[in-house]
Amino acid sequence: MNRFGAAADLRAELAAVQVRAQDAAVASAEARARQHAERDTFRLQLAQAQQALADGQAAQDALRAELEMAVRRAERADAEAAATRRLAPARRRAPAAHTKFKPGPA
Repeated sequence: MNRFGAAADLRAELAAVQVRAQDAAVASAEARARQHAERDTFRLQLAQAQQALADGQAAQDALRAELEMAVRRAERADAEAAATRRLAPARRRAPAAHTKFKPGPA
């Protein structure tokens, strides 16, 4: 084999290596693009999940506040009912007053 033949073989081998390197670079770029797309999708899903969590927490806080208000109203109503029960017998025992419309005991 002469020098020209060896040089041609080396050029052919170099071209084949360059083609493989180019193919590898393209495959690597495609893989990177897929990874970036997945990362962007995961970031969006994370943001949506965080927003849903925040919305759920806000709804839970609002419900908790409503429940606390309802409990306070119920406690107040119970206290008023108890006070009314304590006062009602006292009113019944009050002596009848003598008025011009209602004659009292003679």
